[in-house]
Amino acid sequence: MYKAIVRAMVFGSLLFAAFRSATAQSPSGFSFTPPAANQCQSQWDKFYENEPGVYAFWALCEPGGSPAAYKAFDYVGPYDLPGNEYARYAKGVSGGATGPVSDGETGASVADQGSALVNQGIVMNTRSGSLATWVNAGASGTTALPTGYTTTVMTIQNIDGLHLSKVKLGAIRAGSSICYNGTFANSTGTSYTIQTSSCYSGSAWHRVVFTWNAGTLALFVDGAAATVTGSSTYTGSLDSFDFFYILFDECCSSFPIPMSMAKSLIANAAWTSTEVGTDYSPGAFATIPTGGVYVDWTTLGKIHKDVLGYADNGEDISTSAKINTLKTSLTKMGATSLRYANGYAGIGADQEKWQSSATNPMNYCDYSSQGVGTPKTGVNIANANNIDNYLPNVAQPLNLDIGFTVNYGSNPPTCNGGGDPTANGSALVTYTNVTHKYNIKYWEIGNEQFSGGSELDLHTPNPNTGSSYVANEPAFYTGMKAAAAANPDSPIQIAIPAAISMADTAWAEKFTLPAMAGAQYDAVVYHNYPIHDPTTDGDTLYPDYVSSNLTRTLGQLKTMQTAMLNFGKSAGAIWVTEWDGDPSGAKWSRQTLGAAEPIFVVSQLAQYMMAGVPYATWLGVTPPGLCTKDFYDTGGETAYNWWDGCGSPSLIYTDEVGQGFSGDTVNVGFNLGDLMPAARGFQLLSESGFVRENERMLRTQPDAVNAPWLLTYAATHGVNYAVILINRDSNNSRNVPVYLKNRTSGHVDVYSYNRGTQYDPTQPTGPSGLGNWEVDPTVTTNVAWSGMYTPTLAPWSVTVLMFH
Repeated sequence: MYKAIVRAMVFGSLLFAAFRSATAQSPSGFSFTPPAANQCQSQWDKFYENEPGVYAFWALCEPGGSPAAYKAFDYVGPYDLPGNEYARYAKGVSGGATGPVSDGETGASVADQGSALVNQGIVMNTRSGSLATWVNAGASGTTALPTGYTTTVMTIQNIDGLHLSKVKLGAIRAGSSICYNGTFANSTGTSYTIQTSSCYSGSAWHRVVFTWNAGTLALFVDGAAATVTGSSTYTGSLDSFDFFYILFDECCSSFPIPMSMAKSLIANAAWTSTEVGTDYSPGAFATIPTGGVYVDWTTLGKIHKDVLGYADNGEDISTSAKINTLKTSLTKMGATSLRYANGYAGIGADQEKWQSSATNPMNYCDYSSQGVGTPKTGVNIANANNIDNYLPNVAQPLNLDIGFTVNYGSNPPTCNGGGDPTANGSALVTYTNVTHKYNIKYWEIGNEQFSGGSELDLHTPNPNTGSSYVANEPAFYTGMKAAAAANPDSPIQIAIPAAISMADTAWAEKFTLPAMAGAQYDAVVYHNYPIHDPTTDGDTLYPDYVSSNLTRTLGQLKTMQTAMLNFGKSAGAIWVTEWDGDPSGAKWSRQTLGAAEPIFVVSQLAQYMMAGVPYATWLGVTPPGLCTKDFYDTGGETAYNWWDGCGSPSLIYTDEVGQGFSGDTVNVGFNLGDLMPAARGFQLLSESGFVRENERMLRTQPDAVNAPWLLTYAATHGVNYAVILINRDSNNSRNVPVYLKNRTSGHVDVYSYNRGTQYDPTQPTGPSGLGNWEVDPTVTTNVAWSGMYTPTLAPWSVTVLMFH
């Protein structure tokens, strides 16, 4: 497990000066006009969801008193970064946090060189891409600006001293006008620059787009291609390494150009002239109902049913009764897929020997220090959790699509070398898919091998590195594919572990990018743990949702998609085989058993579907399967729950303690097989039918000004709409009008789980002091509506609307 987030730091003093009134006056005397609706409030205001290839986006607009009253994020330089690092890392807003930075509230920044180097994470399409921004570069002010003076509007570049690539958009003073230029520097550091032949009015808003594509550079201003000087052709490509961004760059200048920006972005495709024109002039804006949501029939990611998956973590399946309880609960939850590894779905996968049963105890390599493995035996005997019990008796009766994490890292029982591709790979495929027809579909070659501090890798030399992985992994791939060919009715897909845009650039540069360049694979595996301390209900709810980084899950996935494009892979081939609500993926707060958890689950699953993720598995189903004091996160004490001092990330309650747990638990009233709060999110999306194979997510536009507590998602359902409404207000019910494009009447089925009806009424009462966890979601069918459907959302609720 690891914490799959990118740190975001905010310059308090910069932000204090940045958000100004509609006719602000800067300290330098420069006046500016705020961007019009097209810059800050339009049907395109969710660029990161719908604009072509956009995966990093900074709104830099702050909502005012009405939908039309928006302010630009204004910066008038110079502004030195703390620590006098401006000479090296420039001024302004910089960092590496991809994904939406909603309304400028968490404009990512770096405070010094040290933090700059750990806040990277933007991966560029090395051969094609776009930078775009609305910019108002002032041509006059109290300081005389020399003609010909150039400033950088935005730049995306490698870490200084390591690599040489960059792309940059600049503004040039020309009398009372402003010209624009674009620079592309390839992996050798050779630069190519083009500049607009004509200049544009200063102190006015312009939409500027710079593209590079297969050796050709282009500039567009205000929706049209600009005539340029300089060479429009280039050679080479960008480095396939991490980049970081700088906005409002005014490094080391005595003559800063006053500047405002809005809707800055990076795309992993070079926009066509048609796309540029549509971006600049999108047509009629949507009319969002006050306090509600406009649902557009604009398709986003493809939905795959296997996102409703879970990871086995050593469940006790030693009796028929326990197996039946597990199957009944998984069916109720709506599970569609499984991640398995003989009882160790995560960190233990690279330690175990798959050939184990009640009569053949599992041998494994105990991790003591890197390069050393100590043989052990006796694991998973009592709980009977092995391939020949779990797969035919749990997975196959439920028609689960199965994934397996192969032991890449070690060779039990001798434990003196890396995993053998025949014994650990192809022989396993033959056993499961040919001999026994268990038909495992998804295969991972090792678990989190980029994380050398925790994942066992006994290959020599250079374990847990991309170079070592590239030398050893292809033998697994080719051997396993050959073995699977003997059962053509059960084709397999093979994935490798990857980490990009995380807090540690070494994971990307030392392992992931070299592995993606040289390994053989069909998909990559991404692990997502977006909750971080101090955990509060705000980490999944309003008003702290933005600053919690949870909205960046979609940005992270799109960054990974960009890397996939660089290596000729399908952008949608990303599996999320570990995720849950634990801070850092290692502890659980009281929130895990609180009313906030289903909201977190549904919002994250929706973002996976928006990115077209084909396979995702929650870690884990059980154990601990109870309210345990083990690994309890004291940083989550402010989260809402009836219980204090215990938590659990599980989906289903069992009475087992589980290996690695002390048994120090709290009786909170669970009965065997009860669905725990996280599972209610899965249940809603399954029972309602929202998650259906090959449907498409749709773009929604909630009223962010009048309903900041509202979170919305939507999808196709045949020719009909399916809509998710989340009320993040903890205390108040809300009426939410839902406008469906080109639909004015019909019927709707309503599914809801909320604090007031399902969760709070189950809290401890009477002499037992225990809760009742068996209250299912509320379902109301065939409700007639006309004009707009306006449901009432209970406090802290997830509501799924299935229109027909």
